[in-house]
Amino acid sequence: ACPGVNFAIPIAELALANLIHKFNFSLPDGVTAEDLDPTDVVGFISQKETPLSFIATVA
Repeated sequence: ACPGVNFAIPIAELALANLIHKFNFSLPDGVTAEDLDPTDVVGFISQKETPLSFIATVA
């Protein structure tokens, strides 16, 4: 295991929390929640089969 993981996870959580706090997120025009595809591609890393697009505006 990586010895830095105990430091990296809280930093990543803090970065994500700041993004959620400081921005409002919405879907692009013409895209609804039903259009989103949750399918993953199996491989060495987990990634979406269809990329997620969103619009971020300053809160």
